[in-house]
Amino acid sequence: MRRLEQISAKLQTMRANNKPDPVEVEKAIAELESVYGSSVVGGIDLKAVRSNLRGVSRMQELQKEIEQLRAAPAETKEAKEANKAKLAEKYKEIQSVVGRMQTPTASTGERTKSAGAQ
Repeated sequence: MRRLEQISAKLQTMRANNKPDPVEVEKAIAELESVYGSSVVGGIDLKAVRSNLRGVSRMQELQKEIEQLRAAPAETKEAKEANKAKLAEKYKEIQSVVGRMQTPTASTGERTKSAGAQ
């Protein structure tokens, strides 16, 4: 039970931060899975939550890359076209990441299994 309290305190501290690091939140959720011995806790599929957090991390990286591309001077027409193509690739990847996001609720059968494990 002590470990659960530590994880809870860690998550609450992160929550108090306006922009918690998705990687750190994912690690804490992995600890929860370990404590409960299941990826489904309270009807929430923690695997889906962790997957979504990895997606958020990737989108943050893409945002930085997009900002760098927009800030990069493109003095020739070819350079401008190359930047435009790279930006299009980044936006396409963002759409792909968003498309892989999952609803983190577990099916009824999974909820029943996890309730017994708790």
